[in-house]
Amino acid sequence: MKNHFIITSFDKNNQYQTQKLTEMVDLLYRKDSSLHTISPKNIQKTIDFLDENKNMGTIYLFYDQEKIIGYSILIFYWHNEYGGLLLNIDELFVIESHRNQGIGKLFFDYLDENYRQKTIGYALEVAPDNEKAINLYTKIGFSVRYNHFLLRLNS
Repeated sequence: MKNHFIITSFDKNNQYQTQKLTEMVDLLYRKDSSLHTISPKNIQKTIDFLDENKNMGTIYLFYDQEKIIGYSILIFYWHNEYGGLLLNIDELFVIESHRNQGIGKLFFDYLDENYRQKTIGYALEVAPDNEKAINLYTKIGFSVRYNHFLLRLNS
């Protein structure tokens, strides 16, 4: 029997969704990223910011029946080099038990249906050792760039 996956917008007033999102973000940073963790305060700040600035991005949840199995945080920004609005897939996560079942492909089909005409393209980052994700992304048209991501936080 094939699973039935649904993509839906996050509702910050839904406590179940907020709890599951927080758990999955923590899993992403603790297990998949493993370079650092993320504060629950920062997760809530992201939820509040995107709720107040809907033109800047959104959060989607992935469901299998009634169970939340993943999420994505999308951020829009203008990109001078490419001359248009770029959709950055800031985070994309599927729980381990539901990986390799077509959810990523379904999500990118969803993005194409809803954002292809509004943006010039999609951008994302992936850990260099996450070969499964890199294979998926290159298979659906992403190309690996050779720039380094640098960061300086104002603390």
